[in-house]
Amino acid sequence: LDIDTHVQVIDHKSGRKILLLCFFYAYLLMITRPISFLIVERVSNFGHQEGLTGISRSVFLSSSILYDFLLYLLNFLVFLCASL
Repeated sequence: LDIDTHVQVIDHKSGRKILLLCFFYAYLLMITRPISFLIVERVSNFGHQEGLTGISRSVFLSSSILYDFLLYLLNFLVFLCASL
């Protein structure tokens, strides 16, 4: 029996393009987290609860920005290691 099978392999250049597209879409989805957090905070009047705990607004916002930055950095490093 002679079966002619063709296996299509993605070359290195095309693989990188696909990986970069995945990276781009992942970051598009990740950007919704900080934006949605600010919207929910505004709608639910969460700022009042911040004031009750005694945390200053600048500490709360800077910790939120730091958390978002570390989340982006971690995902960037994962994608960077995956692309090597």
